[in-house]
Amino acid sequence: MDHRDDPNHHTDQNGEPLPVIELEIDTSRKRRWMNWVLYVLAFLALSALLVWFFVMLNTTLALAIAVVTFMVVYMVVMGYVAGKGQDERRNTF
Repeated sequence: MDHRDDPNHHTDQNGEPLPVIELEIDTSRKRRWMNWVLYVLAFLALSALLVWFFVMLNTTLALAIAVVTFMVVYMVVMGYVAGKGQDERRNTF
């Protein structure tokens, strides 16, 4: 197979390899707080959308809130349990 046919071979028009672009991740505390706030707001917005959707399906408001709250708590707990022992699992081999 010719390297021009390989989709993983990245060269410019002259056959020279493309430069590697390095990305820096900002880990400052302000940025982390802003990401957490945006994440929680997005979570709340999606929860409100689900409650609205359930109410539009002729579900009572109390039942819709209970179902969405259960789903959110379940997802958070499962995410915590799945990520809790991540370092220990990585070092077993």
